[in-house]
Amino acid sequence: MAKMAAAIVLDIAELSLSDLVLLQSPKMPAEDHRRRLILDTVATELGRGGSGLLAITEVPRVGALRRRLLPLSRRLALMDHPTRSQILKVSPLHPLPCSLFSI
Repeated sequence: MAKMAAAIVLDIAELSLSDLVLLQSPKMPAEDHRRRLILDTVATELGRGGSGLLAITEVPRVGALRRRLLPLSRRLALMDHPTRSQILKVSPLHPLPCSLFSI
């Protein structure tokens, strides 16, 4: 009989998109309690010893984005390394690799 690997349960932290956007707001004071809580959550999950996973909730049009991006992910995975690297370079002016959408 085949041995089964032990299952690992990860507790993934969730942050709403509006909370992340709030961090960039110049109107939010640097010493605000809510800001500190958000930053602590991000640092804990993505920092040393964290799970490396952070779920972003309340993303507008997530269904449409998923339908558009999932087929592109397969194409991206099958590309040679230099081409994939060029596509994934992110411009400082644009947060998403826009060349991926024009393939």
